[in-house]
Amino acid sequence: MCRTLQLDGIFGQAGARSCERADSPCDGESTDTRRRISGLIPFGFDEDGSGNLIVNAGEQAVVKSMKAMRSRGWSYHKIADKLNEDRIKSKAGKRWYAASVRGILRRAR
Repeated sequence: MCRTLQLDGIFGQAGARSCERADSPCDGESTDTRRRISGLIPFGFDEDGSGNLIVNAGEQAVVKSMKAMRSRGWSYHKIADKLNEDRIKSKAGKRWYAASVRGILRRAR
């Protein structure tokens, strides 16, 4: 799914596509991989050097574990605490926070 963000106010108007995928092309474009548009590589993916996102199996396993904990009723805070307790690092190599977990789970739907 290609999403366009519109920013108004002091920033003026700007549109930005968050991703490109073959099964949901934007503006008539068609690609066979995801392409990173923003500055950060999302958790669960790596970059292949050409700007294409490739699956990081280890991080995807962590996302799957997060989803399982959330489906059991765990709070985002409790999930973050468990990841930190298990010494699983974030994409930046740092500790987890509830907001980070929430963002990843919302994107991974």
